[in-house]
Amino acid sequence: MTEIDQLLGKSLSKARERVGMTPGELGRRARLSEATVTAFEEGRRRATALQLFEIADCLDVPVEGLFDWAERPVPQVGATGVAFGSGTEALAEHYAALSRSHRAAIYAFLLALGRD
Repeated sequence: MTEIDQLLGKSLSKARERVGMTPGELGRRARLSEATVTAFEEGRRRATALQLFEIADCLDVPVEGLFDWAERPVPQVGATGVAFGSGTEALAEHYAALSRSHRAAIYAFLLALGRD
């Protein structure tokens, strides 16, 4: 799995622990097995968008709350008007490696986050 899966897994684990839930309890509430929840948290398995929304609902957090590593400082925009951090190329490679349907789901998810 990718670094994104690892980061999401750590964030999911922290969110679950904040509400005092075990992996088994979260699994039961989200209609997943304990092994599946554990695999998500360890970054060994990738959750679908539907699973992430279900998990967020069970944890009573907005789905974007599962992406807490994204709250790092944003790089300053340079003279070119484009801000690229050191992980931008890796992120682009990971995104390009996704199937078309996964990229479409991510795009739809990001559009939904932008609506206020």
